[in-house]
Amino acid sequence: MKMFTRVSITIIVVLVSLSALGAIKGLQIRQMMAHGKDFVPPPQTVTVALVNRSDWETSIRAVGSLQAVKGVMLTAELSGKITRIVFESGSQVAAGQMLLQQDISTEIAQLQVAESEADLALREFVRARKLFSKNVIQKSRFDERKAIRDQTIAQVKLIRTTIAKKTIRAPFNGRLGIRQVNLGEVLDSGQPIVSLQSLNPIYVNFQLPQHHLKNLSPGY
Repeated sequence: MKMFTRVSITIIVVLVSLSALGAIKGLQIRQMMAHGKDFVPPPQTVTVALVNRSDWETSIRAVGSLQAVKGVMLTAELSGKITRIVFESGSQVAAGQMLLQQDISTEIAQLQVAESEADLALREFVRARKLFSKNVIQKSRFDERKAIRDQTIAQVKLIRTTIAKKTIRAPFNGRLGIRQVNLGEVLDSGQPIVSLQSLNPIYVNFQLPQHHLKNLSPGY
């Protein structure tokens, strides 16, 4: 009988304890729920920036090389001694600008004589034409004066052409390369003097995978 009473008391104590714990836990839960209704989350940090409209261009990186549209190696057409060099390696030059002068002292002397002969032949031709128009001289005499005039004019043109060939000029605008001759040197026909490259416009050579082809368009 005493054992039964002791067990009953223990059970009652356990039940009371569990009830108390349940009541306390329920109270805590109700308090948390009540607190949750009034809870306001802290404000979130937001970054603000002014928006500007601009064009977006997709770029593709590639390794390539530059190539001049026009390029030439200037050479001597005729042999002759260099008497003047009026350019520097790497300098920018304009079309027609003189770069080098070969010795033309002989040609200058020949030109003076040829021009004098051509001037005399022209005067003789004009005089013969007047006389022929008046039937004072025969046609053969007139033709002779005309032929002499033509020959002397052709000789003047030939000497001037030789002088022009010995005067090296830039054929177009561009940048010179490294000078390959020196003052006083005797140039041979066809000997290289300096390279000339036109840099405007200019080619750009590069390679890209084929799948980039749809993204390419003419531009600068």
